[in-house]
Amino acid sequence: MAQSNQSPVMNDNYPNTFRALDETRTNGRNQIFEPALAHFPRAFRLADSATSHERLEWELIRSEVRAHLLHLVAQSRWKNHLVLRGSVLLHSWFGVAAREPQDLDWVFQPHTVKLGDPDCEACFAEITELIKNNPSTQNARILTEKIASDDIWTYERAQGRRLVFPYENAEGAGREIQMDIVWGEALPEPPVITSFPQRDGSSIELWAATPQLSLAWKLLWLATDMHAQGKDLYDAVLLAEHIHLPFALLRQVFDGDEWFSQREINPFTFSDSELSVDWDNFQLEFPWIEGTGKQWLNRLILALASTWSEAK
Repeated sequence: MAQSNQSPVMNDNYPNTFRALDETRTNGRNQIFEPALAHFPRAFRLADSATSHERLEWELIRSEVRAHLLHLVAQSRWKNHLVLRGSVLLHSWFGVAAREPQDLDWVFQPHTVKLGDPDCEACFAEITELIKNNPSTQNARILTEKIASDDIWTYERAQGRRLVFPYENAEGAGREIQMDIVWGEALPEPPVITSFPQRDGSSIELWAATPQLSLAWKLLWLATDMHAQGKDLYDAVLLAEHIHLPFALLRQVFDGDEWFSQREINPFTFSDSELSVDWDNFQLEFPWIEGTGKQWLNRLILALASTWSEAK
């Protein structure tokens, strides 16, 4: 559910990662419900609701900050423990067809390390310190004194932690980028080394989930999240229309869910009568994406035809 774009009165009901943002970031931007923070009474994040001109400017700066963060992670001793997934990968695979990445999503390996373990705390502390020591890009500066964190997915999925990095451009106007790391989540298939071009013409290499596993995860979240998100539906359709997902991998991923491990997966699983997807909030941030949630679910089912043909 979207809330007013008036500046909120900050209190402990809001996540730390929301309260860290001052009025230069909250004014004129809608508050959107964030399922990963559902353990907070006011589980919100800020929507990207700028005009088209402002959006383009901020996307360029955010992409610069995002590349900077990827570069720093690649320099850290944790780079072989962190597997990238999510919107950054889709953007690298599909370009402008993918939505603009708003965050960096990682899965920590090995999955035997849990939130709160020494390696978990060391990873967060060292990456945060690395960023604090290298806060500047060509056109932006991360406000290190405002870095904030929250635990995420305390009720659903694998637990993790979110870091939010507020930054500002040369004129002092600000936005933010977030980094999520989850723990205790096994990978059904091995990650692959993926290259990410940098602005200076070089590239960095990081471990990343495959497109097939990325799609299987998106489908799992659509089917199992209490608050299924429009972004996951959009991403799933984009993936399904470009790659083939082996049914065996889809089955393996769904077998990790206690309820679905005892049930069939078929087109009806993703029908409008079975799923309730928050499409309205997604279109609030991406108004140029046309169609209803039901239409996109139907499109997803059709795009998965080759997957259903392998089901036995």
